Amino acid sequence: MRKFSSVASRTLAAAAVIAVSASSVSAQAAERTVRFGIAGGMAIPTGEIADGLDLQPGFTGLAYIGWQPRFQPIGLRFEADVSRNNVEFLQDQLEGNITQIGGAANAILTIANDGNFRPYVIGGIGAYNIRYDDRFRDFDDQENETRMGLNGGVGAKFRLGGINAFVEGRYKSIFLENDRKLNTIPIVFGFEF
Repeated sequence: MRKFSSVASRTLAAAAVIAVSASSVSAQAAERTVRFGIAGGMAIPTGEIADGLDLQPGFTGLAYIGWQPRFQPIGLRFEADVSRNNVEFLQDQLEGNITQIGGAANAILTIANDGNFRPYVIGGIGAYNIRYDDRFRDFDDQENETRMGLNGGVGAKFRLGGINAFVEGRYKSIFLENDRKLNTIPIVFGFEF
């Protein structure tokens, strides 16, 4: 009987240590301030250049690393993104695409940071490489330029089952030569880890 109580007490002690360790690890994960995210969606062109080139809605994708202390409203997010929109003009004689590859530093202001639904405002500055690729019948042409741009918008983080998810819409404006701007509205859905 004494042997059984010794084994039982050791088992209970081990279970208590495991439970305390697991809750400590869970608390540390909940307190984590650095997050990673990936997202994909649609890039809707807008403005004078989009109208002039007859830019079509295209795709966009992004990956980021973010920092925001738990229960604090302000955070930072550094991201890399890629977008592509097809060009169709001159009555379908000219085809091509515009590809944007860039990186941005953004500030985030979380409006409600204590529930399962957390809306936020995001905005920042970035550098973007713009690649123009067009084909006019048998003629191929490519141009590259790197320009600065601004972005701003709104989003919301929420729980989707056991996963952190988010949806976001922004207005992105890239400053080109002669006071022209390449404007898009990226709308994305993604996951945060």
